[in-house]
Amino acid sequence: MEKFSVYSGTKAYISHLTRRIRVELGRGNVRVSAIEPGMVDTELPGHVTDPDASALG
Repeated sequence: MEKFSVYSGTKAYISHLTRRIRVELGRGNVRVSAIEPGMVDTELPGHVTDPDASALG
């Protein structure tokens, strides 16, 4: 989605990092997981200062 590249990039990073850590530590019986919720109602839209991005919410 336009205007959300940093948010999307950081979300993807956490997802990939979790998978890699799971592979590395899984052999030692360490469980690794990440919670990746969809759209949730938070105060985040109130902090958006870009009018175009605000209109998308």
